[in-house]
Formats: sequence, structure tokens, C-alpha cells
Amino acid sequence: CTTSPLLPLLHSLQHFQSLLSLDTRITDIYNFLDCDLSGSLSKVELNDGLRRLKLDPPICLSDDDWDNITEKEYLCNSHGELDVEHFMLVIKEQLKAHMLSELVNSMAIADPIQSSILSVLKLFLSQADPSAGSSHIAHRTNHQLNSPLAILRSMGGDSERRRSSCSGIDLDVALELGGPFADLDSE
Repeated sequence: CTTSPLLPLLHSLQHFQSLLSLDTRITDIYNFLDCDLSGSLSKVELNDGLRRLKLDPPICLSDDDWDNITEKEYLCNSHGELDVEHFMLVIKEQLKAHMLSELVNSMAIADPIQSSILSVLKLFLSQADPSAGSSHIAHRTNHQLNSPLAILRSMGGDSERRRSSCSGIDLDVALELGGPFADLDSE
């Protein structure tokens, strides 16, 4: 079992209260990372944004990491970038794998009754579709992006509200995310 290169980010997401709250948090993170408001993330833009999140330990994706999480760019658009739907799928896939690994580790030290319960949870989690419950992730396709303005409108915001330029932060995102995101880099 390999460790996700996004582990510090996954740790901050694993205590979600509902799929809707998880979707909201992932979307907020995506909006913060999409520094140029293009509606897609390149590997470079993702790495820059992850650095600004000041995670501990810091995340810097290698080419191999990028290929792994994007399934050799199968989840990317024609420019080799992730849109919000596919970013959400990547994060949910990585979170699912992380949670399965945590379950297996817990089973190793659990008593027989706890181990039985964890086995059932492992079975359910193994069969869960990370895109289930996300109305905006219909299926995995390599599709073209809508215009950035249309994407912003569909997410209920505009560039003024989302202002997450490389020199500033979106205070709504910082306040909502809390934890390691409360001290976002504002340089």
C-alpha cells in the first residue's frame, strides 16, 4: 500500500460530516488553488497553491505523483489540467484509499468484535464510488471546459467574491476551512 502524496490535505478533510460538506470543502480548496481563475489546475498551479496552504508537511507533487493522481492525465482536459469536477474525483479517490488504509491499520490492533465491525466498514468503503452523491460528477470523461465565467456562475460565485489571487487570499475560504488553512499565506 502506497501513501498518497496528498496525505496532509487528506488529513484535513477526513473528518467531514456529510458528503455535501466534503464537496463544499473540496470546492473551496479548488477555488483557492485556481489562482488565475481559469477554471482548471495545471500541475504547477496545483503545487503553487498547495505551498500557499502551508500544510505540514508541505506537499510538492512530482511528475510521477501527478501521473498517479490524474491516472496518467486521463482525468485532465486537453491541456493536461484538472477542472473542478475531476479535482473533486481525484481528492475523493485519494481520500477513499487513505481511509481504507487507516481501516486496515486499525484492524491489525482491534479486538475480534471491533475487527468484525471494521471489516464490514472496509467492505462498504471498498465498494463505494467516490463520485456518488456529487451531482456535478456524472462520469469520467476527457471533456472541454466551459468558460471560466460559466464555471464561476455554476458554483454560485464571481471573480470578486472568489478573489484568490496569488497575492491574496479568499477570507471566506480561510475561515470556512479552519485547521491548517486558517493561516493561509497572504504574501
